Amino acid sequence: MFVVPPQPTDPLAARLGPRAAPCFWASAEASPQCRGAVQRGPSSFFSDFSTEASPQCYNASQRGPGGFFSAEASPLNRAPHGSPAGLATVEASPVSKGRARDGESFCPSSPPTNAAAPPAGTWTYTADKALGSGSFGVVYRAVVNETGEHVAIKKVLQDKRYKNRELEIIQELRHPNVVELKRFFFTTEDKTGETYLNLVMEYCSDTLHRVVRQYTKLRKPVPDHLVQLYSYQMCRGCAYIHAVGVCHRDIKPQNILVDARTDALKLCDFGSAKRLQKGESSVAYISSRYYRAPELIFGATQYGTKIDIWSTACVAAEVMLGQPLFVGKNNVSQLVEIIKVLGTPSREQVYDMNPNYQEFQFRNIRPQSLRKVFRPNTSREAVDFIASLLVYVPDHRPTALQACAHALFDGLRAAGDAARGHPGRLFEFSAEEASQMDDELRARLAPRPSCEGPR
Repeated sequence: MFVVPPQPTDPLAARLGPRAAPCFWASAEASPQCRGAVQRGPSSFFSDFSTEASPQCYNASQRGPGGFFSAEASPLNRAPHGSPAGLATVEASPVSKGRARDGESFCPSSPPTNAAAPPAGTWTYTADKALGSGSFGVVYRAVVNETGEHVAIKKVLQDKRYKNRELEIIQELRHPNVVELKRFFFTTEDKTGETYLNLVMEYCSDTLHRVVRQYTKLRKPVPDHLVQLYSYQMCRGCAYIHAVGVCHRDIKPQNILVDARTDALKLCDFGSAKRLQKGESSVAYISSRYYRAPELIFGATQYGTKIDIWSTACVAAEVMLGQPLFVGKNNVSQLVEIIKVLGTPSREQVYDMNPNYQEFQFRNIRPQSLRKVFRPNTSREAVDFIASLLVYVPDHRPTALQACAHALFDGLRAAGDAARGHPGRLFEFSAEEASQMDDELRARLAPRPSCEGPR
């Protein structure tokens, strides 16, 4: 029986109180295949689909000893991580250019007792938790043995029938509100011959879904300053990826990471992301249903990044409400839920969403005030922010940067609020973001002394 070390402090639980801290710690019989005691930390990255992992293996189909792997480093600044499939050595290439070559991987029935130390310039990792799984693959938390750093490793099957754009996109993204790819590598399983892409990313302690869920369990609303921080950072992340031509296409609370110690927020999971080209068709059946823009429901295949703006509004509304705003059971039901709040779209609005949609058969339902949808104490600025984004016609929705300039965030821009310990770089805009600003927008986005008051 191995001894479980003391449970570390969960920063979210510390903020909310002991009732909000589900315990995921356990002890287990040590297998001869196990390289040591495996610490089972609190649920996090993709924690909403959390599953307990055996210390001996990373997934059900892999019965060899998992949790230890290494990657030979490139002399360049970044190198790939190791594999969740036992012991693997991979020659690295920098994340910013090129691809890692498949390394030799093997999974002995038991590890050698006199295993040599990894060569200099090599990283080794020990898995301590399976964080989630889905159609995309599996996500694990691992520890870099040389530094003690926690990382998240996403293992994705390379199916030749489908194009995987995630690596191509995420390795070019550098922004404080986008999850950072540290390294990547490919592995091949001996038994099946299947190739897996392993993305090694920065680790965050929570998802936005978990944060909202914990406040809801305590029957407390998410505090106003966190609503502002999270909504603003979502818009900042969208502004950056849109500026570089990328549409996320699956923004939802489960795909948004939160560092509970700093309240920093990061977009993650770019498995559905795409660089949208004008005139190029894209699949309409994309984005999770509760956050799916109406033009997608109407079957549009010529759409733009404004579908992310709709999703962002739905997520922000969920943070305020403690539950999803539009809950449909299918595409038709989802549209009905939207119409209940926004009213029936006109023929002109439907045409602007999808010119090819010909089946206009809707009862005329008047829109209701969003004020009635939210809690009575929800601020006027918060309701107005959601209303400005939840617009049928995509071109009438603001850009992500225009959304950042909304009056809801004037409190963040006031220098006096810096004492709250907000995450850094809230107002350090990237060159890509700055290229999308005119002088007026730049002035509205700039932080200012609190004595100036809202504009």
